[in-house]
Amino acid sequence: MIRAVLNSNPGMILSFEAVRRNGTIEDFKLTVANPAAEMFLPVDTEASGLSLRKELPMLDELFDRFVELVQKDSLIDTDIYLESEQKWFNLIAAKMMDGIVTTFTDITAKKTSEEKLRKNYVELITAKDNLKAANEQLESKVTERTRALSQSEERFRLVTRATNDALWDWDFVNATLWWSESFFILFGYEKGDEVYSRKFWLGKVHPDDRKRVNMGLHDIINSSNAQWSQEYRFQKADGTYAHILDRGYVMHDEFGTPYRMLGSMFDITRIKAAEEQAANSVAQRKFLAESMPLIVWTADHSGNVSFVNRFYETYSGSSYRDALGEGWKQLVHAEDLQQLELKLKDSISLKRDFSQEIRLLHRSGEYRWNMLRTKVSVDPDDQLLDLVITIVDIHEHKVMNEILENRVSERTSKLNEINRALEISNNDLLQFASVASHDLQEPVRKIQMFSKLLTDKFDGDLNDAAKNYLSKIIHASARMKLLITDVLNYSKLSASDNNHESTDLNTLVAETLEDFEIMIREKGAVVNVGPLPVLDIIPGQLRQVFQNLISNALKFSQPGQQPRIDITAELVSKNKFDSPAEPNGNYCRIIVQDNGIGFDEQFSKEIFNLFKRLHSKDSFEGTGIGLAITQKIIEKHNGFIKADSSEGNGARFIIILPVSQHELNDIQKHTDAKTQSHIS
Repeated sequence: MIRAVLNSNPGMILSFEAVRRNGTIEDFKLTVANPAAEMFLPVDTEASGLSLRKELPMLDELFDRFVELVQKDSLIDTDIYLESEQKWFNLIAAKMMDGIVTTFTDITAKKTSEEKLRKNYVELITAKDNLKAANEQLESKVTERTRALSQSEERFRLVTRATNDALWDWDFVNATLWWSESFFILFGYEKGDEVYSRKFWLGKVHPDDRKRVNMGLHDIINSSNAQWSQEYRFQKADGTYAHILDRGYVMHDEFGTPYRMLGSMFDITRIKAAEEQAANSVAQRKFLAESMPLIVWTADHSGNVSFVNRFYETYSGSSYRDALGEGWKQLVHAEDLQQLELKLKDSISLKRDFSQEIRLLHRSGEYRWNMLRTKVSVDPDDQLLDLVITIVDIHEHKVMNEILENRVSERTSKLNEINRALEISNNDLLQFASVASHDLQEPVRKIQMFSKLLTDKFDGDLNDAAKNYLSKIIHASARMKLLITDVLNYSKLSASDNNHESTDLNTLVAETLEDFEIMIREKGAVVNVGPLPVLDIIPGQLRQVFQNLISNALKFSQPGQQPRIDITAELVSKNKFDSPAEPNGNYCRIIVQDNGIGFDEQFSKEIFNLFKRLHSKDSFEGTGIGLAITQKIIEKHNGFIKADSSEGNGARFIIILPVSQHELNDIQKHTDAKTQSHIS
């Protein structure tokens, strides 16, 4: 069993027996070496009995330290560079009887990553200075600032390559998912559109873990919490499963609405394997515990620690004996200890595994973040035997996440500044439109006034041609005034008027129809209004929507046919035009239909463009702005509008509006069903 454990261990494990002469150690004889350690051994040579000083020259430089270890019963935990191999190793050595057991772990990649991280940190500082310089030109060069922000984003992606964790960025608004290069390296997938979706990721989560992970994500997104952490099994491209520790951070905007989530996937497969091996037997656990570069405890059914491996001493600088019983509590940060004690108590009573991030006092005097995992061991009668607790340092991992979160926060702040600059620009544009409209209306009013004076005062002196010209001037100036008024109304819709009120649409439509009472009577029109709901709206703006639609229905009626207008509404479950009716739905579908002249279906989208007219001004009056205003008002209410028609068969306008603007969050507005499809 022990041989199987040695053979399956990815670390290079060698065991030596001291060779003494007159009580003095003059050499070490190799007794055990696992397959991973073959790189240190001569080719085609039996491992057992090899001399460290004569036949293992690459380890000869460690001879004096091994002698001191045996004599003082101390522990070696250090990083060494073997020139012969041109590699870095983490060496852990402990005394075993009259000899030593050593574990060499190849950390060359880690050392290389640390060097890259230091270089990329300099680039990060440079990027920060570039952003600061770009910010000083914000008011006049918004386009240049946006480009600089994109460059900073690229530098950020370069930094992510310095970590082995698979980093991800989930955009709730656009329902997109970004992976770092490490994701494809760790799990073997090829880049493609299907990979950049939450649906792909969830489909690779082990079926037994999928519901738990999905519910955890749903709960964190719909709560005010920001931190999320879960363990699960994730399928790699070759079909095998890796054990993952996934940690995420939910970003909220200034209104507390979640709009983005970023995090990292940490492969803990080897650690999980070590935990499972450590739970097999007391002897095996102790042997493996002393060989692993992490803290291992065992506790009885009362929660008292009965065993602590020697790595505890290496990490904390305290004797392992001080951790027995409840002595371990002195190293746990006070803010984490209470919650840890509660979870430990629940784990014992419910016989349930748990994990928690805690801060432990390091030998350097600082508190470092660690991941503590507790695995419960029970007998065939479901009686608690003991607890196996492993603690691994995740401080660099945690710090990297904090750096990423700070970078996202900085970029969000820059974007908010850009938005504020755009708001100022929009306000300036609105003021310009208002002033320009006033300045344009003044000469138009004078044209109308003097034309009317000419008509009234010299009507008898004018011939028919002159009268016709004056009539055209008066009508043209009236259309010009109406056009200026509509343009001003359209520009005012950009203003941030968000005073939504709970309004009964039955009352609002009834008041609107009163304004058309004379026109309805003259045309003999029939208007049918079904039961309408109460919505959160800006009453004045939505009244203008119904005025425009009813006015068009009356204006474009068919000659010789009684005009008919039907206004109906129903609640639906989703913000889609074809969504099924739902009595308690969060959205409302409003339909305004008439039996007028209609229009060609190919113009169903163009009619909402500014100044778009399907008929000449001589045939039907109007400016071509009414439906553009209607669409902008609906969009300002976080809704949608479309038109269906064919020539000679009337027109139908379909509107989708949220029932409550106050409860509508960013995910509901932009990804009502799309986001759920990516996490379910």
